[in-house]
Amino acid sequence: VTWKAQGLATVDRAMGIGAIPFNDKFMVTQFNRFHSLDGVDWRDKSGLAALPIGSAISTKSSIAGATERHEHIVSEETIPRVIGSMAIQLHDGIWLYAPQGFSPEAAPVIINNSSWSWHELSKRATFAGARAYVGSLFPVTDTEAQEVGQALFDRHIAQQLPKALWAAQRDIYAPSARRPYVMIGLPFVAIPRNTADSLSFLRRAYIDAIEHWSAKAKLSPHEEIWSNADRFSRFLMEDMMEFQRKLTPRRPGRGVA
Repeated sequence: VTWKAQGLATVDRAMGIGAIPFNDKFMVTQFNRFHSLDGVDWRDKSGLAALPIGSAISTKSSIAGATERHEHIVSEETIPRVIGSMAIQLHDGIWLYAPQGFSPEAAPVIINNSSWSWHELSKRATFAGARAYVGSLFPVTDTEAQEVGQALFDRHIAQQLPKALWAAQRDIYAPSARRPYVMIGLPFVAIPRNTADSLSFLRRAYIDAIEHWSAKAKLSPHEEIWSNADRFSRFLMEDMMEFQRKLTPRRPGRGVA
């Protein structure tokens, strides 16, 4: 979207829909990412220094009402969602998509040994549906990452994750003060020993979620609810098809030229 508000501002506008199960409502949020102001790239700090950045943003934010906002739009285009882009590839090659629509037991616990912007990644992962995110505050070596992982998934498995992480770092780093790992998420999360077929579990989770939202789209008398439920169902259907496509092995001799 290109807005005319204290200059021409080009903005990516993304809509998010989240279900609120206990009151049968949907929470709709909007995220705006600025690309440029008066043709100057948003990453060009020196070029933007002479432009009215603050007033442009505050003016855009102060515009109330859909009709009034539409009057300030110079041009806009719809960018289709990239199917499968909201995905996480797990260590064994499984691709996990769109956990927002799954039941809580299907939501992942993410352990990231990269120190890059742990606070930003933790927010994005938990917002997308992860039950917990474990990340490092600063760089860790491959050896200590393996030791922490082994402690979490072996000696301290099935314990509440905050306690397990504390115990793992105590075992590995004591008596030094080094404690690189932190956890963001639900405090009562635990990693159980896996006794299920993970792929079958995820397929079943997709099917159950799609059936749930499809039924809500058909049965709800409220337009806002059934339209958003239908959108949620289609969203999961697209990702389930991509999930299955990723897991289908290529046949010999059928590569892409």
